[in-house]
Amino acid sequence: MADSVVSGRVAYSNPEASLFRTGIDVQAVQLGATDLSHLLQRTLNEVLPDAVGLERVEVPLD
Repeated sequence: MADSVVSGRVAYSNPEASLFRTGIDVQAVQLGATDLSHLLQRTLNEVLPDAVGLERVEVPLD
């Protein structure tokens, strides 16, 4: 997944004890070509079948 990019915005952030519970509104997902990226794509397609913008990209790992 190091070659994948997920971008979005924080939808909420609630304090719970010494931690915070946050919700992320995912706006775009760019998937790379690794096996983990393929797993991420299958998972996202399963959970969010109507999501627009799941696209493959090649990101160099330097």
